[in-house]
Amino acid sequence: MISDNLIITHEELDSIDYDIFLNVPITFHEHEIRKYLDELVDPKLNPKEHKVASLLSLLFIFHLQISGTNPVFEPQMILGNKRTILPEDFDEKINECLLILSGKITNPFLLSRICDVVWCNDKKNRAIAIKAIDSYASMINEVINKIILKNETVTENDLNSFIFIREYISRSLFITSRVYPRKSHGNQNITTAIHSLYNFQNERLIFEGFNNLTHTMMNYYPGDNRLQYAKNAEAMANAHRGKKYYDAVKALYFTSANIYEKNGDQESAKRCRLSAASITIEVANARSDKMGKVSWLRTAIGELRQFGGDGQLIERLKTELADLREEAASEYVTISNEVDISDLIENVTESLTNRSLSYIFKKVIADTPIENIDSMRDEVRRFAGQSFFSSFFGMEVHDESGRKVHKAPPLDITKGIDDEAVIDNYLRNFEIGHQIFVNGIFEPARYVVSQEHNLTQSTFSKLVAYSPLIKPEFRDVFCLGFYRLWLGDYIGASYILIPQMEGLLRCGYELSGKDATRYLDKGLEESTSISVLLDKCKDDLESIFTKELILTIDLVFNRKGGPILRHKLAHGNMYTGVCYSETTTYACLLVFFLCAYPLLPSFDNVFGQEI
Repeated sequence: MISDNLIITHEELDSIDYDIFLNVPITFHEHEIRKYLDELVDPKLNPKEHKVASLLSLLFIFHLQISGTNPVFEPQMILGNKRTILPEDFDEKINECLLILSGKITNPFLLSRICDVVWCNDKKNRAIAIKAIDSYASMINEVINKIILKNETVTENDLNSFIFIREYISRSLFITSRVYPRKSHGNQNITTAIHSLYNFQNERLIFEGFNNLTHTMMNYYPGDNRLQYAKNAEAMANAHRGKKYYDAVKALYFTSANIYEKNGDQESAKRCRLSAASITIEVANARSDKMGKVSWLRTAIGELRQFGGDGQLIERLKTELADLREEAASEYVTISNEVDISDLIENVTESLTNRSLSYIFKKVIADTPIENIDSMRDEVRRFAGQSFFSSFFGMEVHDESGRKVHKAPPLDITKGIDDEAVIDNYLRNFEIGHQIFVNGIFEPARYVVSQEHNLTQSTFSKLVAYSPLIKPEFRDVFCLGFYRLWLGDYIGASYILIPQMEGLLRCGYELSGKDATRYLDKGLEESTSISVLLDKCKDDLESIFTKELILTIDLVFNRKGGPILRHKLAHGNMYTGVCYSETTTYACLLVFFLCAYPLLPSFDNVFGQEI
């Protein structure tokens, strides 16, 4: 429901200083514009302007995304059968205000959204649609002018604008297709702006977003010289080979090859595809680990075969691949022993049956394993006493691709074992405890909850509302994450909850009166990351959360040689198998533990009434 407080009268709209809205930042991120508008006007000094800013901010809650082939507005969040607002939720009064504002606001980054929303609710208003298209064209021109003015001081963020401009170009062309006759030349302003952008990037060899832009030129401007598009794409890929992310450069080679092929130049198409294959070989040769090299060589051989590469080169790579596979086979040996926890599962299930929801949650929290450095040291000593070779051989940790990501020296038990050595060696068998806890306690508890209790997102509404570590703007995020966790959707739960641990630590740190801001050079500031918090602010965090809890969080989320779940998720390495591992589930429960533990004495009230 949109508040009536956002309704602005005609008299108010005529008396507003619209110059305030001229300097909206040049960005294609809705959240940045929304933040700017939320902080732009003091409500006490300029109440009318603040009301306009609040209404405009509302337009950037929903996101412009390409769904299928069409660019549409998507809600910020979906919670069960509810969602955040979309343009269709605006009533006649709001739409009337926006229509008036479309004649007052001149900044294209605001005007394009205003006109687009009005058109969404009134498809017959062709004039407003054309105004939206013209505004999108002005946005493109402003980005070009910004780069020209900054010249040598262009930053990576400035160049990234060319990536995120894609949705706005697509939206302008979508509206054009709806309001202009099919055989017409369309909107000349957007056509000129897109061509200017393409020529500008091509002349300055700006790689970011160029592949998408090439596809746009091919699809919407068929009268242009298509072979020239292919030549430009190939030249761009050649210029950035070894400089930009290799997959992106390969994609540009493939785009160029497809254009050449469709226009009858088979030789050039083959040249581009072989250039892409040679990049794969370069990546393979750069790998120091055998397993990683095996994977990339296999891909390279497949590409060379498909694209008609040199036969001798293929045979040489096949021989190299066979040798590497033989060497890699002896690198990794997995020895597994089953642990029988059937009695534990039976006992936990029996003890939780016919119990209240609050009791079940208390049981899981009470049994959540928290590490202790002294207990870890005893365990490492016990293991070392049983393993004669632990004092002769160090430890190496490899990721799923076979890359060596951590190593530790041999363990010398004749001397005192320091904490770092304890942690390195304890991590060898770290995940066994998680497997026992998740399969022996949490899963039986989750089963009882599913059979005897009505679990919904609302089940956790009081928990997220009362937890001192959850900020109000994150309540819906945690509510959905905890629901997904107890529902058994471990992909959804891990992708929602694991990133939140950093924010929880930072919130607790700030609540204690500390400053969690990092002050960088040139007067810049940023939030302190979890790695810095657990390194530079460790003593303070231990005094707030206890030494044992901080140690546990460090081992699961941050420590090299461990699961490093935060790092895996942040870098796109959180595949399905990792999401369903017991350690990942334990990490999600650790987030639940941290949020719920302060409320433990009041659990009967927090979970007393199931909704």
